Amino acid sequence: MAFKTGAATSYIDALNILVSFALAKETVSAVVAVPGANNSPGDILTVVGGTPETAATFTVATVDGGGGVLTVTPLVTGLYCNGSEPANNVATTTNGAGDNACTLTVTWAGALGWTQQRNTVYSGSDKEVILLGDGGGAYSIYVGIRSFNDAAGSGAYNWELVGLTGYAGGSAWAAQPGISPGRYDLAQRGAYVPLRNAAITYWFFVTNRRIICVFKVGTVYTNMYLGLANPFGTASEYPYPIAVFGCCGTWNTLYSTATQGISGLVDPVNITNNDDGVAYIRDSGGIWRSVVNTKMSGANRSAVKVVNVWPVGMLDYVSFPAEDCCVANNIAFDKYAPVGAAGTAPAYKLYPTPDSGGNKVVPFPNFIAMNTPLAVLAELDNVHWISACAPTANIVSEDTITIGSDVYLCFQQGSRTDFYSYFAIKRE
Repeated sequence: MAFKTGAATSYIDALNILVSFALAKETVSAVVAVPGANNSPGDILTVVGGTPETAATFTVATVDGGGGVLTVTPLVTGLYCNGSEPANNVATTTNGAGDNACTLTVTWAGALGWTQQRNTVYSGSDKEVILLGDGGGAYSIYVGIRSFNDAAGSGAYNWELVGLTGYAGGSAWAAQPGISPGRYDLAQRGAYVPLRNAAITYWFFVTNRRIICVFKVGTVYTNMYLGLANPFGTASEYPYPIAVFGCCGTWNTLYSTATQGISGLVDPVNITNNDDGVAYIRDSGGIWRSVVNTKMSGANRSAVKVVNVWPVGMLDYVSFPAEDCCVANNIAFDKYAPVGAAGTAPAYKLYPTPDSGGNKVVPFPNFIAMNTPLAVLAELDNVHWISACAPTANIVSEDTITIGSDVYLCFQQGSRTDFYSYFAIKRE
């Protein structure tokens, strides 16, 4: 997995940075262009130039009689956002006695498994982007992000997220194969990410299977998950478990909307008092299922027991067979993550065990389950629900939690700071 954090100047700049990162390149091999002198086998050559996330390095394999480099082998492949790699022939510096004159002709390749299918401006400066992930060779993963604005109306500057089953180069956005619900529907339901046309801090977590983003917009944290979830089934049983998670289901929602109006990966909330929108998963039969834990009615939330995210979601657990122990009968999580008005206090708090090394939280994997038909579908990859266990200061957004060798970054959902309104993403 690759990780990147930084600042964008606007919602469109954030999209450009994300695409450039998803298309990042690494070194595959290199041949010597200029050998330099005084090098020795085992010396490490560091590539100079470009704008690396991590600089590429090579080990000197063989040299001639004057210490000129003959061959090299990759040591650290490096990571360079698309277009930021240095042009051949690249200069190097050495950790040895060499004269730093060795240059290499480097072969570059995609590092994170994504290629670009479409990246076009369709209205003003707003863009449509469609990416293809290779899933490590096991899948072809098609996802789309479209920026749009309602500057003359609500003032929203947002993203629309979609999943696809393929790509048709000559077709419009709405006509792409197997597209998930979005603004082209009359109801304009879909998975949306509220942003703004001003400074945005971002955190990107990218693998060849999925893209996770968290954004700090003012004091609000918006978020998204786009790509494969980890299925509870074989590839033949569940051939394309793609998840599309925004953090609101109304297209022109402002990032500064009501307290529970911006939800998150672990607790999708629909503010329009219906059972649709916010997030979607494609089931084993090819149907896009809306994923909603709760819906808003005035200032209160009520459970939607159809397809939701455990453990915060409130399915009819007793309906599940006993072998689905994690869903069926182990813990009544409504005592830890209550449904109700904003700020409703949980009956209980989750505390780490005394020998857990002073960790602040207990992370719970998040998976998607549905009642009809009964099924545990898939798990959101490296996304965890966490509960604060003491005063609110026990955990705040952007905290880093280390458990053994695992490092997690913690974030709140929108503007919510309830005990149960945080999630953590594990870095790998």
